[in-house]
Amino acid sequence: MLDPQTVYNFLQELRPRQVPWVPHPAILTFLGTTGASGTHPSVALARVVELAPGAAPSDMNVRLSGALPRPPLVGESVTVSISKYEQYHGYQIKTAPLRARGAESEAYEVPRRGELLLHGKRAYTTHHGPYDLNFFERIPFDEVQRTVGVVRHGVVAVGPDVNVSPRHMFHHELVHGRLVTYHGDGLAMKTFRNLQVNKASVRLVFDLVALKGYALFGAIEEIPGEQAPAAHEQVCAGFVALGYGRPSRIWRHVTDRIEPVAVATA
Repeated sequence: MLDPQTVYNFLQELRPRQVPWVPHPAILTFLGTTGASGTHPSVALARVVELAPGAAPSDMNVRLSGALPRPPLVGESVTVSISKYEQYHGYQIKTAPLRARGAESEAYEVPRRGELLLHGKRAYTTHHGPYDLNFFERIPFDEVQRTVGVVRHGVVAVGPDVNVSPRHMFHHELVHGRLVTYHGDGLAMKTFRNLQVNKASVRLVFDLVALKGYALFGAIEEIPGEQAPAAHEQVCAGFVALGYGRPSRIWRHVTDRIEPVAVATA
């Protein structure tokens, strides 16, 4: 495993500059979860080449420069999360679960080495809006294209009921040589639903310009504020600064394994 101190130092350097539009020191991370107990999603960064409409109004094809972190197993799906960070708007576009070996082309294709074409069957919002509380969202392609069509990178994840959502991390620390990170939540949304059945998760954190960083594999749990008073204070201050009020939940992620991530260079 990569040295936790090295990643801690990276976070310390990143925190003052990664998201200058956030009015409290923070790092934007992406939390990957699955709906199957004990499983971590596999994650990667990729360049977004093109969004194109699919066969149905809510279908869309996402052409990427990059590769899957691994091929999905039967029952697993692929998600790509694409966000316009400064505007707090984004979507995760999901393929249908792989129904059988040999049916991969229904979910994705590899037109040539280093390219990937995802056949998204549904998009979900990762921001507050008219759809975000509806677990059965059907968002038209035109809305997704209008919102994030200019964004040129995304987070790709593979797993059962895989979900990728942005989360501001307002506190991180080393505890007995392990990297521990914290975030808060206000609403019981799609990520919360996965965490009810599976605490294994991946926190992806990267430089938004250099497109390099780390995937932090571990377990996450909801904690009372008195268990981590410094983290609780920072998370609450961050939520208040963003105008969200105080969070209803504080989450602690303890890292067991660290892998580097980066957008592949041509």
